[in-house]
Amino acid sequence: MNLIYYIRSAYRSLMKNKGYSFINIAGLSFGLGLVIIILLLVKYELNYDTNYPDADNIYRVISKGKFGTSRINDAQTPLALSDILQKMPETEMVTRFIPGANKFIRFKSAGFNEKKFFFGDKYIFDIFGLKLISGSLDSLTLPNKVVITENTSKTYFRNTNPLGQTITRGGIKYKIIAVCNDMPPASHFHFDFLASIETTREILGNTYEYKRWKNNLHLRNAYTYIKLKPGTSIRTFEKKLNKIIQQREKHNTAKKSITSKTIKLNFRLQPVKSIHLRLYLTSEMEEGTNPVHLVIYLAIALFILFITGINFINITTLYPTRRLKESSIRKLYGAKRRHIVLLTITEAFIVSAIATLSGLVIAELISPVFNSLFGLNLHITQINGLQDIGIVILITFAAGIISGIYPAKFFSEIKVISIFKKQYNINKSAFILRGTIAAGHLFVVLFLSVLTIGIWNQITYLKDHNPGFDPENIYVINNGFSAHQNFSNLKQELLRLKGVENVSASMSLPGEEYFKMTFNYKSGNKNTKITIPVNHVECDYLETLGLKLKKGTYLNCQMKDSMGIVLNETAIKELKIKKPLESHFEIQTSDGNSWKINIIGVVNDFHFEPLTKKIQPLGMMLLCNSGYFRYITIKLNDSYSGKTLKEIDSIWNKYSDNEPIESFFLSARLKSAYSKDDKMFKAILIFTVFSYFISILGFISLSLFLIEVKKKKIALARTIGISNNNIIRWLTFSFWKFMLVSIAMAVALAYVVLSLWLKNYYYHTTIPTGYYVIAIFAVILTWSVIIIIQYRKTTRTQKPSLFK
Repeated sequence: MNLIYYIRSAYRSLMKNKGYSFINIAGLSFGLGLVIIILLLVKYELNYDTNYPDADNIYRVISKGKFGTSRINDAQTPLALSDILQKMPETEMVTRFIPGANKFIRFKSAGFNEKKFFFGDKYIFDIFGLKLISGSLDSLTLPNKVVITENTSKTYFRNTNPLGQTITRGGIKYKIIAVCNDMPPASHFHFDFLASIETTREILGNTYEYKRWKNNLHLRNAYTYIKLKPGTSIRTFEKKLNKIIQQREKHNTAKKSITSKTIKLNFRLQPVKSIHLRLYLTSEMEEGTNPVHLVIYLAIALFILFITGINFINITTLYPTRRLKESSIRKLYGAKRRHIVLLTITEAFIVSAIATLSGLVIAELISPVFNSLFGLNLHITQINGLQDIGIVILITFAAGIISGIYPAKFFSEIKVISIFKKQYNINKSAFILRGTIAAGHLFVVLFLSVLTIGIWNQITYLKDHNPGFDPENIYVINNGFSAHQNFSNLKQELLRLKGVENVSASMSLPGEEYFKMTFNYKSGNKNTKITIPVNHVECDYLETLGLKLKKGTYLNCQMKDSMGIVLNETAIKELKIKKPLESHFEIQTSDGNSWKINIIGVVNDFHFEPLTKKIQPLGMMLLCNSGYFRYITIKLNDSYSGKTLKEIDSIWNKYSDNEPIESFFLSARLKSAYSKDDKMFKAILIFTVFSYFISILGFISLSLFLIEVKKKKIALARTIGISNNNIIRWLTFSFWKFMLVSIAMAVALAYVVLSLWLKNYYYHTTIPTGYYVIAIFAVILTWSVIIIIQYRKTTRTQKPSLFK
């Protein structure tokens, strides 16, 4: 028998049972469509930062060490580090850049608030393979020059040539010298403007502080990337680099500053392709992806593939007697067991091939849902190259093997004589195998259900958890610096509005990283250097957020508390300050002088960082009169309305030179901090719902199979007067041993996976036992309802007979 024969025979078998074939192909198609979408999503995440030329030799330099009492794991490095790297023989190329603050950029009468304004050098184009569309980089070494991306050019200039045009940012004019391609979407950072790094001299002024900012090897103020020559040992290079830094520091013995005494830095090289999936560094430019999420997605893909294969088995062997007779006739005509196996496997592969093609179409149709959910652009056209095609073929092969191996074994083992003498019964081993398959089906559905409930429970906990302050009705102006010089007048006018309760300003907001300061603290005879996050705030900030005072007083402008600090409870505990209101810190400056900082108050702990982190010590100090701040926080009372927000916008325009307002509600911002987990939950919910509907199809076929193989026992039970309810109960629990094992395994695995995921959160909840019970009950109820429906349908159409 040749391959053509098997294909033709399999085709005839499929056409003979068109209804079941359609159900088989439809179920497998939807399952494979989901698997393909998941694989596209995982591929996108794994392909971050892989499109750069020679990406395997590109590294980001990161900082590790100690800053006072704090550990340093920072994506930023000193600006001066690139000069040292450039002189090392192993270096092929070095670039550095500094993201600028969110500021208004004006071109003629138009303008926008821009967040992606970078200062850097031309080597960023060579290392990351960015191409120029027009212009030249020759003058990027001069101040006040800027390169813009293609998308930015369309936004500001549409069809006009941007070269030579001038834009204004922060009172400084920049001349556009080139237009380049946009950064690839799957990159760990993106910029719209790249100004010459020499422009920072004009922004900061050619002062001692600027020179210190530029040359100090302890100030982490830039992102540094290096391309090494092929064959360079990373560990050897790191040791050599840090040795050079240490030797350079030893030469600076004439007069050590406070930073050189308190900051101990080492530098490491991080492969650029690993940045997106490494979440342990501070100062990341964009949010990465938790690798645990990808593991969960891949596990779900595997489970969906498994469950669709089980459905194929269930439907293929739905009425075993019919297919067994066909196999027996083939054996009478000389077919061997291997021929039956090959024929059944060929049929499974044909179905798998058709389902794979249909799955690609389904994946394309449902991709808009996932693109909207994850902010991506997934399409099946992204399946390209031998590797991707090989994966699709492998999926088809795996689906064919999973789907066909049991039916092949099932149909090939039967003896011809037993079928025609009507002596065939499902033996114990076959029933055990079917029970195992049913248990696997139940396992997948229950595992996904418990996983979905667990993730939902944690996300709900995160969003509803009391942060220790009142974030409700706090309206935040994100670009508050635009009204910096006019803040006092702006505040007074805002306070006159109906619906406005309080107004303040700050450098940072809860939910983001805080600037850290180093202090001297004397306890007894011991002088300790401590490093804690500090937020510089306007005097009404603590009351605006509703922070609860435990001791002392709030910061007060009239009381001249500019040299005072308010600490949280954790700072008092960890620093072991027994009498906080009688204690003080000291700040030492680079010229050897010191400032005395009195502790004037203690507030209750609150979550100023996401719940992934334990509450750390925190200090809050007053903004000085000319101090830079980023946020304006406006506490609204319950009487505010949309009209109030419009009035705030109007007042803002008056004091910000008509720069557009960027605003949000703090409560929404805090909830958005967990957007990645929220998206993962929605994705898994979609997969779970699809899997549940696929499982219903599987339960239907399983119930029909069970009724078919036990029809004689059912007929006997009905003949001797056993009620239908008792028969249904017996059928429902036919696989109870397998179900118990399946339930235990599914709950246990879901618990382990959830425990691993919850390790990302210092503060997390546990799944109530009732949720497990609900998930188990829902699956068992579904199985029971299907058994009842199928049994009653069968008894209406068939009379009980012991002789069939």
